Amino acid sequence: MKKLITFALLIAVVASFAARASPSAVIDGFERAAAFNPEIATSVTAIRRRPVVVLVPGILGSKLTSPTVGDIWGSGIPDLAKIKLPPQLVDETAPSDVQATLLENYFGDQYGDAFAAIKDAAKKIGIDAVACGYDWRRDLRSGAADLEACLYRTFGTTRRTLIFVSHSMGGVVTAVWNAKHDARQYSRQHLVGGIVLLGSPLQGSCEVLRMIHEGYKQPVENSLNAGKRAEYVYEKWDNLRGGLVNSLTGWATDGVRDALLTWPGAFGLTPKATNTDEVGRACVPLYQPEQPGGPGLISHFQPEFWTSVTGRDVLRGATPPANFNSVLTKAKEFRDGFSLARPRAPLYAYYSMYWFTPEKAHLGNEGHLRRDKTWIDLDGDGRVPLPAGGSRPESSWLSGYTPVNSVHGGLPKDKIFQEMFLVGRLPKLVQGLTAYELILEHGKDPAAIAAYAKAGGGVPVVDEFKGALDVVAPNGAGTTPRSPLGADMVALADGFRVDLCRTTPLCTTTYRKARLRNLSVVERRLEFASVLGNEGWSASERASAAAQIGLANASLGELRSAGPVLATASTELTRSIEQSTISDSGRQKLADLKQVVDRNLAVALRESGQCPAAKALLTSLELSKTRYRADLSAICLDRDTAVSQPLGDF
Repeated sequence: MKKLITFALLIAVVASFAARASPSAVIDGFERAAAFNPEIATSVTAIRRRPVVVLVPGILGSKLTSPTVGDIWGSGIPDLAKIKLPPQLVDETAPSDVQATLLENYFGDQYGDAFAAIKDAAKKIGIDAVACGYDWRRDLRSGAADLEACLYRTFGTTRRTLIFVSHSMGGVVTAVWNAKHDARQYSRQHLVGGIVLLGSPLQGSCEVLRMIHEGYKQPVENSLNAGKRAEYVYEKWDNLRGGLVNSLTGWATDGVRDALLTWPGAFGLTPKATNTDEVGRACVPLYQPEQPGGPGLISHFQPEFWTSVTGRDVLRGATPPANFNSVLTKAKEFRDGFSLARPRAPLYAYYSMYWFTPEKAHLGNEGHLRRDKTWIDLDGDGRVPLPAGGSRPESSWLSGYTPVNSVHGGLPKDKIFQEMFLVGRLPKLVQGLTAYELILEHGKDPAAIAAYAKAGGGVPVVDEFKGALDVVAPNGAGTTPRSPLGADMVALADGFRVDLCRTTPLCTTTYRKARLRNLSVVERRLEFASVLGNEGWSASERASAAAQIGLANASLGELRSAGPVLATASTELTRSIEQSTISDSGRQKLADLKQVVDRNLAVALRESGQCPAAKALLTSLELSKTRYRADLSAICLDRDTAVSQPLGDF
């Protein structure tokens, strides 16, 4: 009977640790706290409503109108004269009366279906979704200014938490805007909570030059296996069908080629100029005559490129505007100065790899473009190539990277993207950001903390906050947040946990609800013992359970609770290691666990003022020099002598 009671008590102890204090639990705690502190009720409600998804479309994806010239793009039959950019607007700082809004439907769906899916996903979790257009003809820095103006028109000075979903050129525009935001030049009141890139040509794409040469055509060649990806059969055949009329659309949009030559924004999407084909990405590798230092390349940003045989082949009869040099100079200025600055917000990338994407032109005799196979293809989405240098940001910055199947124009509607981000990641991200803002605003307020405690709010668990932003391992352990905002969020949640446990006497009772690391291991042992009819544990099982409970207390900062349990665990582990019946591998596992337990016990002893005992225990451990020195350099206030000094000096 005594063993049965002990077994039941162990189950109760483990269960008391099992509840997770996730971001959603923290939000719930503050909402219940508002009932005890009406002063924070209004703030809590406002913070819950702050997150908003912002869709930023790609090139041609914004409807353009002007009070002076009327509809420019997105309504009726395109007027090719109107879509040419006026020379005065080549300067990105020049004022303009052009108004840009999301182009939802034009000659078939553009962004209508995608925006509907985004709004539906946002509505399900109680947040808003908006779209911001921009004049895609102009320098991309002008596009960023348009985005800033849209945000101001929509939100004014009210603080919002912005989650960008940015497609193609829209991703570059968002990157330019965000760099200014992080430098506190744009929308200082807002928090950027996430940036999603859908096929954004961060380091440029050769598609613009192909479009100048061949007109606006849909990518149709791909390596999708319809047998394995049945859900993409319709899209594949739809694009193949589109291939049959590409010659017609190329003819119909032939006039767009002249207009495109007036757009600095389009040329700003091409790769940076390079002197040698080996170092950079030359879309059309035109070598200049021999000169000191070896042959170099004439870039498509240089006027002489377009007067060469090769350049005239690319133009294929299109006529550059009188201010073409200014267009090229402005585009080169942007591309030379642009590189993706690491954002504070988490970054998510979705790129396709199955569509043949133009990367370089084939040159034949005397510099002419080859007619049989004009463009060398790489894997990509049909317009933006996949290679890391061509499309994706630094991988160490990414909080999530997911390959998808859709062609470039279909990325916002891609099934994988919508399932993985809109359904899977967005709710977690919004919860994490909301909890972060609540703690940021009220986590240092004693009255708010008291109300939170009275309402029974949960203690934040750091690993849960990591998982809100980043794609991490199932237990979240051992991971470092990929974004600066993620690091701030984790630090803030941990600080709130410490303050919560420090300011309320209920911490060791009411708040002992954070999950136990390796809880599943303990639960499996309990289940195993129950199945065998063995209601008691062996010495090693008892020691392991005590160690895990003690370590859980230590990870929560509950060192008063952790110290005695860890001391018991250390003693039990020593006895188990000395057993003759245990295997060598089992003994080693227990020895490794004891090393972790003893180091945490030393920290508990140090924090409770038992400095000589803490130093003696640390000295007995086989720690690395770096970790050993760090532990001994920690300040300890001895409870017997009231001396405060580095632990190693005792």
